Amino acid sequence: MNFIKNFFAKFKVKNKSAFRHGSYAVAIIAVVIAGVIVLNVLMGILSQRGVLSFDITADKANSMSEENIEFLKTVDKPVSVTMLSTAEAYTGGTMNEFSSNYLYVVDDSNYYSQTINILNQYSQINSNITVVYEDFYGAKTENIATEYSNLFYGDILVEYTNSKGEKKSRLVTFDDIYTYSDETGYAAQGYGYYYVDGNNIETALSSAINILISEETKQLAIVASHSNTSVFTTLYKKALELNGFEISEISNPIIQSIPEEIDVLVITAPTTDFLQSEINVISDWLWNDGYLSKSLIFVPGASMKKFPVLTQFLAEWGIEYSEGLLYQTDKNYYYGNPTSMYMFAATSDLTKDIAPSSSGLCLLSSNLVMNAGFDTYASRKTNIIVSTNDAVTVAPEGASENWEPAKDAECNIYPGLIVTNENNFVDNVQYKGYVAAFSTQEFIYSTWADNSNVQNMDFALNTAIFVSGMDTSKMSFVPKTISTQSFASMLSESEVIMMQIIFMAVVPLVIVTIGVVVWVRRKRR
Repeated sequence: MNFIKNFFAKFKVKNKSAFRHGSYAVAIIAVVIAGVIVLNVLMGILSQRGVLSFDITADKANSMSEENIEFLKTVDKPVSVTMLSTAEAYTGGTMNEFSSNYLYVVDDSNYYSQTINILNQYSQINSNITVVYEDFYGAKTENIATEYSNLFYGDILVEYTNSKGEKKSRLVTFDDIYTYSDETGYAAQGYGYYYVDGNNIETALSSAINILISEETKQLAIVASHSNTSVFTTLYKKALELNGFEISEISNPIIQSIPEEIDVLVITAPTTDFLQSEINVISDWLWNDGYLSKSLIFVPGASMKKFPVLTQFLAEWGIEYSEGLLYQTDKNYYYGNPTSMYMFAATSDLTKDIAPSSSGLCLLSSNLVMNAGFDTYASRKTNIIVSTNDAVTVAPEGASENWEPAKDAECNIYPGLIVTNENNFVDNVQYKGYVAAFSTQEFIYSTWADNSNVQNMDFALNTAIFVSGMDTSKMSFVPKTISTQSFASMLSESEVIMMQIIFMAVVPLVIVTIGVVVWVRRKRR
């Protein structure tokens, strides 16, 4: 017993205060180390369940819009997203090799890496969305090729199986995702390359998911025989397709009938006037034996002077066009010149359903003079959706660029978009049909049509969604490109490894070292 007492006596603490302070320091270090370990474990778990990346670009080029994130959170059905490439090959040069060799398109700004960064966020935001990568030369791609014969490297297949066991799919292609231009001017001549200048992955992929799970499509037809179709196909057609419209053409030189399944007719920048018999066919189709539920969208060209029959038909719906162009007298409300002016969402019963959720600002040139011929007439009611301020006058048609109004020129508010609805009751059930008309084709066909700073295309698209009877509470998808790269997408693989070492090894080691130094110093006091 004495031996044991003497043994422990050698280790008797001479300074209890030092022992107590040292114990506190050790305890603090232990807590810090434990905290670092727990933090790393939690980050690992959370990275599999949510988006933990930070986008430091000025315009959040590597981040999803808040509207899209909210939409993705509502996806309550299992959706499979398959990229026909491995992530490493897509960002490591193989995608660029394919696009340059077969499409003559080159990405020298890391847009392909940006696509992978955004694509990976889909499954992180919502576990109902599964994102997988498949070797383009693998067995699954071969199976997909039996359904889609023109597959290209990096295409994205979106699949959904409904409650009836019916499998539906949509293919998101290279042209759906990227915009590109001929920077050198040589590509169009056959001996140069186009360069990717915009990324549309968010809109293209989310719209494909929305179309599949909503299972809601509408049939829209452009009256090609009387329209400038390029005004329609350049941007508007793509926007409509992204939102579930199936597009067809009516190309008969003389319209004798309109298929019953068509929900919406579109006339863009008319090239020839209509016969009265054709107008009668359109009117009968709109009336639909009293059940209505059909709609017409009209987008004018440079003038209505050559189209008296069409002009009279629109006037019967309360949409009146006059000669001249709108001229903005307030310099605070035009851009560049007085005929290129800002318009805004007007107060209307339909505004809440048609106006976009953002600012409701449009920038439009070459506006024809348009007015609502009546407020209410019989079963028809006009609704002004977009309009100017009260400082707008009318310039004569064909006026020179130097034309200026008289100081006492009359100024008014002019509509940019009018939607007229007709109501009818059948067996005590109300049915509606619509005719919508714009003041200019620049809602859908101009350098501003898909610009993210204004809502020209938003109004054109949301008008089609509304008059077709689609669910207006859902998100609408307008092609607007992402053009700035994020800091994260520019990191090399070695830089990524270095960042991991810093945050997972160096930082914890520094914390432990500081704790040890504190403990030693306190012990020596």
